[in-house]
Amino acid sequence: MSNKRVRGLAIHRPILYGSTSTPLTPAEKLAAPPDHTHKWTVAVRSAASLPLPSLSAISGASDGSSFEPGSEVGAINAASGMATPSSSSAAGGSAATVSTRGRDQEHDYHKMVGNKDDISHFIKRVQFKLHETYSQPTRNVDKFPFHITETGWGEFEIQIKIFFVAEANEKPLTLFHHLKLHPWLQNVAAVETEPPAPPAPSLPAPLPPADMSATNSSVEQDGQASTSANGTKQEAGPDSMEVDPTASSTTEQQTSTDAKVESTPVAEPAVATTEPLKPALPPVVHSWQYDEIVFPEPMEAFYDILSTHPPTPLPVVSALAFADPAAYRSYLYAKADAAKGNSTGPPPIPPHPLHTPTGYLFDALSLEAQNAEGERLEMARIAAIKDLEKGREQLIKAEKALKDARNRIAALNNAALASCTAVSGTVPPAS
Repeated sequence: MSNKRVRGLAIHRPILYGSTSTPLTPAEKLAAPPDHTHKWTVAVRSAASLPLPSLSAISGASDGSSFEPGSEVGAINAASGMATPSSSSAAGGSAATVSTRGRDQEHDYHKMVGNKDDISHFIKRVQFKLHETYSQPTRNVDKFPFHITETGWGEFEIQIKIFFVAEANEKPLTLFHHLKLHPWLQNVAAVETEPPAPPAPSLPAPLPPADMSATNSSVEQDGQASTSANGTKQEAGPDSMEVDPTASSTTEQQTSTDAKVESTPVAEPAVATTEPLKPALPPVVHSWQYDEIVFPEPMEAFYDILSTHPPTPLPVVSALAFADPAAYRSYLYAKADAAKGNSTGPPPIPPHPLHTPTGYLFDALSLEAQNAEGERLEMARIAAIKDLEKGREQLIKAEKALKDARNRIAALNNAALASCTAVSGTVPPAS
């Protein structure tokens, strides 16, 4: 192995390090400690992610299904848990635009960010130092993928130490990540895919026994009427009483009308129970940081390893990245319309945007986002230069005004001194 370094050259590799957290499901709560509320995964991954599947493949909905603006992630819950994840169907139209990442075979929120490339060719081991309350708080992961999945209830700082392969001849790199369990948006935690249920109607007062008997008789008469409407004629038994048909028909119509009025509040819960409620939107919290590991003047052998394993280039447009910025903007627009009362549909479902550990929105990992960020930095640089020039002009004016003021003060002092000398003929003592 050559111990020579490549002089005058630097090579870098992009990585993502951070965490993804979700609330514990009822099945996960059975295996977790009673005080744990969330499941989280901390990892070091490649910046590139897997390609996006169609939205209908994630949700199990039919092709051409439309969704409300801002409800891109809510479409994942549209299948109410009965769709097969492996179903393949193409997205129909722009309404089926995918804003969050899923997998064709496994829709695990903890595996949706990055991790497309195997980074074990230059990373040998990743050490995660968890909170002291965990058993074996120092965890070493010696093979790809480099991640740790645990459950807990609190947020804390995790120390991440990256060890490189022997060919790199580099010291370990230490990073820090603050575990994030709760969403930055307060309204994400309690969002459901269905609009809030209307308030339950007030229960009527207990009816007298006579009314109850009338209701029961009306139900029986309605059953007889429906049977006669179907063409089935029931014969009276030997113990049956003969009733005047005119009076019985009048009583039947009046009683059935009363029964319909009284049974109206009772029929609403029956309809509500027949329709299955869709699951609540899980408040997935993605807290990831993009970074680039730079190797200045790498070893020749290590440089050959990095050159033979180039990273997957980032998507050209943000729509193919982890989170489309338009998805979050459409959610904000839909939320504003709902606040103004312009929307009569269900409340908008916020997407699962990617955030930095400081809470800023991580628009996308794409070349388009990089160019946009470069343009923003260039505009900020130009604005800073303009402010600097403006401040320099103000400073020059202030210094000139200060110089003029000092000259004026000196002239006044000289004039006062000359006048005193002319009057008294002596020089006044210095004060």
